Amino acid sequence: FVAPKIGVDAVAPWMALAGEADLRIMPTVEDTEFFDPARVVALRDALAAHDAGRIAAIRLGGNDLLGALALRREAGVTAWEGPLAWVLSMASSILTASGYPVAAPVYDVIEDLGTLRRELVRDVAAGFVSKTAIHPVQVPVIQEAFRVSADDLRQARAILDADARAVFRIGGVMCEPSTHRPWARRILARAAAFGVAGERAAPPAPHEAAG
Repeated sequence: FVAPKIGVDAVAPWMALAGEADLRIMPTVEDTEFFDPARVVALRDALAAHDAGRIAAIRLGGNDLLGALALRREAGVTAWEGPLAWVLSMASSILTASGYPVAAPVYDVIEDLGTLRRELVRDVAAGFVSKTAIHPVQVPVIQEAFRVSADDLRQARAILDADARAVFRIGGVMCEPSTHRPWARRILARAAAFGVAGERAAPPAPHEAAG
C-alpha cells in the first residue's frame, strides 16, 4: 500500500497499521518539507525505529514536489534536467545509503517514450530500484531499462566470488570487491527481478499462468 505524503509524524501510525495487518507499505516523499535535507534525515531516523522489512520501497513523488514550485512535467525534459534533479539526488542518496530501496517518480507525458527512456538511464544510474508507471504503455519500457547487461552480471558474479582477488580487471573495467560488493549484490537483485538484456524472459510457471 502507498502511504501518500508521508511526514515524520505519520511514520509511527503507518508502521503500526502495516504491522497489525501484516502488510508492506511504500511511503511517498512528496511534501514540500522534503526540499530540506534535514527533513529527509528526520524521516530516515523515524523509519529506523521500525521494522525495515515492512517498507517495500520509499517512493519520490515528483509531481507533487514540482507542484510546490507551480510547475509540471514537460515533454522532452527529464526530471534530471529540471529543478527536481537536486532533490532526486539528495533524497535518494540519503535514503539509499541508509539501506532503504528508493523508487523513481513518474513521467506523465504518456506518449513521449523517448524521454522516458532517457530519464530511466539516469534513474538506474542513481540507484533507484524501480519507477512508478502512469500508464501501461510505460511498463515494458521501465522493465527493459532495469534489466542488467551481461557484462555487468559477469562482473558482479566475479566480484562476489569467494576466491576473488583484491583488485582485478574484466573487460577493461577495474573490479575491487571490498568497494564493489554492494553494487554487485544490487546487480544480482536486478537480474533476478528484471532479467538480463538480450535474453528472453523465462515463461511463467504453470501455476502462475493458471493464476
